[in-house]
Amino acid sequence: MGAISIKGLQFAIAAQQLPRGVDGRITLAVDISPWLRPDAPSSAQRMFCHVHGRGKNRAQMVPGWPYSVIAALEPGRTSWTAVLDVVRLGPDDDETTVTATQVREVVGRLQAAGHWQDGDPDILLVFGDNGQPEGGRFINPGRGVTLIYVFTPEIQAIE
Repeated sequence: MGAISIKGLQFAIAAQQLPRGVDGRITLAVDISPWLRPDAPSSAQRMFCHVHGRGKNRAQMVPGWPYSVIAALEPGRTSWTAVLDVVRLGPDDDETTVTATQVREVVGRLQAAGHWQDGDPDILLVFGDNGQPEGGRFINPGRGVTLIYVFTPEIQAIE
């Protein structure tokens, strides 16, 4: 029976050509999104995921699994992305710690693959308001990275 080297697969993904902005900059989006499974209330390690409903006070908690996703964004007005990494969060995981580790590892793989070197524009990491680390706490992702948190309706850069 065959096996897949997860580390090898992660590096192979990081080594692929990445979309870049006109200035050569790589932009990565980081988001925590649920994979909802309302029909699987007793599945292993499932959690209750917050889901925004339509209308006022219509939010719900639905069984599912939250995933932290990092994707390289295409420039301009397009919905195309290049998903680079996905981590399933467990009931005992701290979102900030898991996501910070994931970001550092992805950026490290991109650097090892030659996508970023000293003198290149910083890699931009964009977090949606639902992915903002609790209490503004975030572990430094490393050299050559600029963090941006997107809050509706403004954009605020964090150094």
